[in-house]
Amino acid sequence: MALEITYLNEDAPTPRLVVHQRLFVTADRRRLVPDGHAEAAFLFCGEGQEVLQNDFEALELDESCGKVVAVKPEPPAAEASGGEGASEGNDEDKPKAKRSRSAGSRRKR
Repeated sequence: MALEITYLNEDAPTPRLVVHQRLFVTADRRRLVPDGHAEAAFLFCGEGQEVLQNDFEALELDESCGKVVAVKPEPPAAEASGGEGASEGNDEDKPKAKRSRSAGSRRKR
């Protein structure tokens, strides 16, 4: 069984990765082991959780985790569906209207 991970923003100052299975840290806090391992003591990450790449690489990966397989990240939905036209109708790009306060709701100073 292989341990699948997805590297995210590798060029960022704090790169992250997604681990695609639950991993635990041993009691001595030196190794990562898979779910159900006899030496599993503390949860390191849940399935599909983002973790800092430095935190992941600082710990020794137990051989029972299997070989690490890097999975390519999926492209964002806007790029995958065809580019410019995909953002039409998206409320995030529209300016938000300001709400006016009634006279009674203003704070007195």
